[in-house]
Amino acid sequence: MFRTGNPAMRNNVFGDAETWEPGRASAGPDEDILAVKRKGFMTMQGTVNKSLLLLAICVVGAVVSWELALKGTVPVGLLTFGGAIAGLVVAMITIFKPQVSMITAPIYAGFEGLFVGGISALYATQFSAKVGEVVNTEIVMNAALGTFGTLGAMLLAYRFRIIKPTAKLRAVVVSSIFGIMLLYVASMIMSFFGAQMPFLHDATPLGIGISVFIIVIAALSLIFDFEFIENGVRNQIPTWGEWYGGFSLLVTLIWLYLEFLRLFSKLQRE
Repeated sequence: MFRTGNPAMRNNVFGDAETWEPGRASAGPDEDILAVKRKGFMTMQGTVNKSLLLLAICVVGAVVSWELALKGTVPVGLLTFGGAIAGLVVAMITIFKPQVSMITAPIYAGFEGLFVGGISALYATQFSAKVGEVVNTEIVMNAALGTFGTLGAMLLAYRFRIIKPTAKLRAVVVSSIFGIMLLYVASMIMSFFGAQMPFLHDATPLGIGISVFIIVIAALSLIFDFEFIENGVRNQIPTWGEWYGGFSLLVTLIWLYLEFLRLFSKLQRE
């Protein structure tokens, strides 16, 4: 079973708190694990640094892809689908062999940057007619602000235990993720036959409600991503865990950004 709604957090890669081995836990129950430092082991600060680096790689890739797409230098479809497929392949390698994440995570971030930049350009040009010849970047900026705002809110909610990663909440999030994945697959299959799932793509109250629901589930999965990383620090996972933790967070953030893009596009079409 998935440890969280994020498929990157599979099969207890970092272990559960209740399975800590004697002498391996780097912090006692009353200690702040943010202050724990162990040479050769995963630390919270190291994970933060790797996460920021991967995010920076993704953003740079997105900016390059955005410029190439808008200038017509490279077909936007090649950037979008090429980046998505290559990113998926690298992500699967990372998920099933997390020990190589120090190599694969930056590559994944780069490919996903191409994908994010390309699809952002598609959404921006979709509404550019509303502002003349100037590309409408409002939808992209709103999606980015929504993504990072949600990340900050969920981090505070987790840090101060406003939202606790309980087993019941985890079950709700994981089951919802599976349902959403089935919805995505069904929509993709229908697109092959020239059809689409109206309540998923249309700017109707139901369609907007579904987008909001998916965003809530993606936001809640961040809570379990944070818990997952904390367990890795406590269990003194080797330093590859920092890269894997950053990779896992990036997977969720990209998903969240795409859903914000979808939501704001629906709101603009109303």
